[in-house]
Order: sequence, then C-alpha cells, then structure tokens
Amino acid sequence: MEEIAWHYSRMQFLYGGGIHGGRKMSKENITFRLETEKRAALDAIATVMDRDRSYLINEAIGIYLEMYQWLIEEIKQGIAEAEEGDFASEEEVQSVFAKLIDEN
Repeated sequence: MEEIAWHYSRMQFLYGGGIHGGRKMSKENITFRLETEKRAALDAIATVMDRDRSYLINEAIGIYLEMYQWLIEEIKQGIAEAEEGDFASEEEVQSVFAKLIDEN
C-alpha cells in the first residue's frame, strides 16, 4: 500500500492537484450500484491516500471521461482523414510493421 501512496503522490505532483488542476467545480449528488469487492478496494485505496471515497470516484470518473473524450476526437479525426482519402502509403505501413517486428 505504501507503493500506491507513492505513485499517487507522484501523480498529484505531475498533474497539479488532480484532473481539474486544483479548480473548484460545482458538484451534485448521484447514486449508483457498485460491486462489494470494488467498494472494498476503493475504500482501501482511499485509506492509504487519506482521501474520502467521493474524491476518488470523482478522480476516476474524470480520468475515464478524459480518456474517452480523447479517443472520440481521435476517431473523428481518423474518419475525417479517411473521407479525404488521407491514407498511409503501402511503404509507410510496411515501415511501421518492420519496426514493430524488430522491437519484438
């Protein structure tokens, strides 16, 4: 658990106080069901990090949203490039495959 706390401290340092950069955000209550094992794991992490469950849930949801918002934008960009006919050449594809094979 000490290792988790260290990684969390490092993450806080690198990302400046969570996903919102320390900004205060308006909040509202929400209710949902959570498996018992996940709640126990969440509470254990909260204890090590000296945070409450709500804080961790907010952080986790924020990270999830950022990841999928990024993914959706990348997909939209890829579709737009494909519609414009902007595809990798066969040589570019072969070059990437060659690099991947050489790395393994």
